[in-house]
Amino acid sequence: MLQLSYRPCVISYSSAISSCTDSVQWSQALHLLQQAASSSLRLDVFTYNATITACEKASLWSQALLLLTEIEVTRLEADSISFTAAMASCKAAGRWQPTLLLLAEVRKRGLKVDVSCPIQ
Repeated sequence: MLQLSYRPCVISYSSAISSCTDSVQWSQALHLLQQAASSSLRLDVFTYNATITACEKASLWSQALLLLTEIEVTRLEADSISFTAAMASCKAAGRWQPTLLLLAEVRKRGLKVDVSCPIQ
């Protein structure tokens, strides 16, 4: 019988994490990110953005902010999607103070984000 071995790449992990956001499987998304990080793969901002989005869907605002910080620590550059997802996570949890701090950082960096949804 023919056996194939497959080592997932960053795109595979990003796709799997993105599918977790659709089904609100935030814990699986975090596990996949950790698994990818512990492998020899170089993660990209898309992988982090997908995980932050999974946190947004679960209102895990503090985890989303940690991931946003981790993007910078890993010497990647957070983009408008990173910040929008983190701000949406804070909004979903009713945390307006971190949202305002993130918005100030977005403006400082010259990024454009969708802030059309007010915090309720």
